[in-house]
Amino acid sequence: MTTSWVVREKTTGRVVFETFNPTIVARLNTDRYEAVPIMDYLTEFNRRVKGADDVDQSGRNKAERASLSGNGEAQQMAPAGPQPSADG
Repeated sequence: MTTSWVVREKTTGRVVFETFNPTIVARLNTDRYEAVPIMDYLTEFNRRVKGADDVDQSGRNKAERASLSGNGEAQQMAPAGPQPSADG
């Protein structure tokens, strides 16, 4: 369920306002404006900020994906600092 929409100009993509009122969305001049559900807009926005080619569908970028193992769990890394030797 959409709780809010971002209204933007179709030709420029410029955001005009955000609304929580579905009546405003229903009465929108759709020749000039589009109402984008907030989650869709934020997903687009975050991809532009991070770089669209660097983000997969889960929202993870290359660096985040590289730190995950095949099962999606974060890989355990050895603690920093000196490690005890095998002979004590």
